[in-house]
Amino acid sequence: MRRYVAVAIIVAVLVLAAALFSWNETPVEGHVALVVFEDYNQHEFETLRSTATDVTVVGAGNLTSGYDVRIEDVKPSDILGYDAVIFIGGSGLYRRVESGRMDRDLEMAAGLAESASRSGRIIGAICAAPAIPAMAGILRGQNATIYPGLEGVLSENGARYVKADVVVSGRIVTAATPESAGKLRDTLRAIIRKGYS
Repeated sequence: MRRYVAVAIIVAVLVLAAALFSWNETPVEGHVALVVFEDYNQHEFETLRSTATDVTVVGAGNLTSGYDVRIEDVKPSDILGYDAVIFIGGSGLYRRVESGRMDRDLEMAAGLAESASRSGRIIGAICAAPAIPAMAGILRGQNATIYPGLEGVLSENGARYVKADVVVSGRIVTAATPESAGKLRDTLRAIIRKGYS
């Protein structure tokens, strides 16, 4: 009888340990918006799409398919329905940022970031995308990271560049490279779980 009790206790401990270790591997209950431009990074998109259980893909720039709503159709009041707004990087956004021109789509994305910040929402940005909250002015005086070679965009907009995979500054989380996508996702999940939205 003792042997069965010991086995039952061991099994219970293993089940509990597995649940605890997989806690951060499952999408958090919540609603996030993923903002993507043309030629977005597929790895970042797939990884960050698993941040939450309910995801809306917001299309920007020359993206012609694969989105739920266009960025110009998102109203500032719509932001209240999201726990987080996550900006995905990629070569399309990189080219826009590197050009140094603030085009219409970057302005709309910066406006979305500003609305999210004003509404107390969590903001995530990876690769070239930290340029968006920087251009919105919401990283002024804050630490942030960005894809190598774009550091000047942060400093030009008053942010302090930190060479790191992921940087948390209050409700804004930035990540430097596509390889940082998993760490960004896990950090965003933890912040959403803590109830910062």
